[in-house]
Amino acid sequence: MIKSKYFPAIILSLIYFFQLTIFFSSFFGIYQSYVISSMDYNLGSFIVFNLFYIFLFMFLIINKDIRILEPLKLRFVRIKCTSMIYILTLLGIFFLYMSTSRILNQYSLIDIIKLGNSGRLRQFVNFDSGYTVQYVLLIISSVLSIIMFFENKSKSALTKKYIYLKLKFFGIVIINSIAIFLFSTILMSRIIILQYMIVIIITVLSYMEIKSRYLITSFLLATAFLIITNGFRDFSYQGYLYTDSPIDWGIHRIVDYYLSTLNYSFYILTEPINLDFRSFFPLFNRLFMIETSNITANVNVASIEYTNIGSIGYLYKKMGYFSVLYLFVFSLIINYSRRLFAEGKLLGLLIYPLMIYAILELPRIMFFPSLILSYYLIICLVVASFVRIDKKY
Repeated sequence: MIKSKYFPAIILSLIYFFQLTIFFSSFFGIYQSYVISSMDYNLGSFIVFNLFYIFLFMFLIINKDIRILEPLKLRFVRIKCTSMIYILTLLGIFFLYMSTSRILNQYSLIDIIKLGNSGRLRQFVNFDSGYTVQYVLLIISSVLSIIMFFENKSKSALTKKYIYLKLKFFGIVIINSIAIFLFSTILMSRIIILQYMIVIIITVLSYMEIKSRYLITSFLLATAFLIITNGFRDFSYQGYLYTDSPIDWGIHRIVDYYLSTLNYSFYILTEPINLDFRSFFPLFNRLFMIETSNITANVNVASIEYTNIGSIGYLYKKMGYFSVLYLFVFSLIINYSRRLFAEGKLLGLLIYPLMIYAILELPRIMFFPSLILSYYLIICLVVASFVRIDKKY
């Protein structure tokens, strides 16, 4: 199912239905937010919002059979995949240490988990020491490790060398997972773990007999993870004011993120277009989202905590009618990576899972193109050009 030509369009449809459900539930008073007091709604903005999803859906269907020349591979240097995995993991952990050394040298693991969940460690992170690159490297290292885990074949599955290789690649994934968890805890950013989980799950399922229930179960587990971590993260200093249940607070926190982005999008769509193509070059706009303190001061559509407004409204404000071209390019990249993924090409196996994540993020932010995704694509292109996968030992 993941390899299906229609899978990206199906995911987009589910996301669109999810966002409409949130909108109408709030609009008709079925869902009552604890911190968002009003809906900033007008018919024109609502029509533009729907058109964006319709255009992207159409492009994904039209381009589903896209055929582009294969990426150029630099043949003069070839590196074993295992060596590349070691390099990526070591570099990722090195950058992790450089950006968090002050914390790691001062606090124990238990203290880091406790203080990180309350957001008291984020201020000590050195954001100029490769904090973005480090977890991108670890994600790619884990994907390569999973590929090697499944791809390596042996005449006898009981040989010591074969078992050792399987354990080695599995162990690298565990090490990377611990590092990702540690870093996300320090930053108080569950989204880093969610990105990692989605990429890993899609990669693993690509080697298994995929049934719908596996995908649904994975989605429910990811949702439960978000609810629990959001609920317990700040229940003790804010959530208790509204409810007695951390789980209830976690559900409201998640829904409010998407509801606030909807409100911001509707509000921005009423403003004049301000063409600024630099906003779509990650080097000029690190996260492809803007802070909202200046908006929430004038519009009572969201809590000041919800700062992610880089979704459809922001896209239209910065690119105007060129937004349609943006959606077309976005659909091309998604479908191209899906085809490479379905054919078992290394570049597709690396890129496609994160492109699915980019679709899942549409209700909140435009993850494509962000600085994180840009780094990811560049590194994946380098890895796919130089790496040689040895499938037999």
